[in-house]
Amino acid sequence: MVQTQQSLNGMFETQQIKGDYYGVAVVVVDMLLERDTSRFRDFIIAIKDGHAPDEALKLSYEITYADVARNFGRRIGGPTLRP
Repeated sequence: MVQTQQSLNGMFETQQIKGDYYGVAVVVVDMLLERDTSRFRDFIIAIKDGHAPDEALKLSYEITYADVARNFGRRIGGPTLRP
């Protein structure tokens, strides 16, 4: 579904992701952990401290949702994915 839509279908903007996006979420978390486990900890702490998830991502990893979507797209062979 993600590959055919070329989009993560607003996954980062919703309060509850759709069930068919759980696998995507797992891969995104794995990608962040592979990149740097200490930054992942900083990401979670920033959210706990009240930062919005997108802001926490910028603070901890210095990337945006668009960067995450692009990196996920590369991993699955569709580098033009949109958040």
